[in-house]
Amino acid sequence: MKRILTVLCGTLMCMVAMLCLGQADAAEMVNVEYIHNAIKQKWDITVPYNAALENPRVAANMKYLLTAVDVANEMLNGMTTTDYGNGAYATLAAADTVATLAAVETLIKQNAKFFITTSSDTVSFNINISAVGNFLIDWGDGQQDILKRTLATKRKYTHTYSMPGTYTILITGRATGYSKNFLSAIQFINPQNIASISGNLGGVFPTIGSGI
Repeated sequence: MKRILTVLCGTLMCMVAMLCLGQADAAEMVNVEYIHNAIKQKWDITVPYNAALENPRVAANMKYLLTAVDVANEMLNGMTTTDYGNGAYATLAAADTVATLAAVETLIKQNAKFFITTSSDTVSFNINISAVGNFLIDWGDGQQDILKRTLATKRKYTHTYSMPGTYTILITGRATGYSKNFLSAIQFINPQNIASISGNLGGVFPTIGSGI
């Protein structure tokens, strides 16, 4: 991780770098708004602006960039996972486009994961989700569902396997809102097919307010 942060800071003195699209462009200094927009575009979360900030188009420094990364990681994972904003590289040196895109790509991660191991006779599995948020369900056979839920309505997600067997289902992401109309944000419709569970379900579906 130290090497990654060193590379990020080194870009502040680099005049030309390869951006994420593979094109060689000159690194440009960025403002605060640019950082928030980059996080929104990549991770589809809205990191709140610093309450003391008067103008989001003011020039951003490395401390602001790394603090925004910390906030994004907390929003995605339901808990504090990083503290880059208080580290040695959180300086007042100006942040540029290359440092920003590198930080958004490499330092922000979704770590909250929940696993379900099915019984050996499982031929299908059903999950009800009523929460708002971005989620990924990996069904354990190479198939995935990427969910971008904007409405807190209950929906059943069903997967049928090509043959009976034991599968490890992964659920990751983070709920950002719930409905008052349902007792649970997630339900496993066929619990008889669950052999074991592990991981952090509370990180994927944290307690947020009183519902919507």
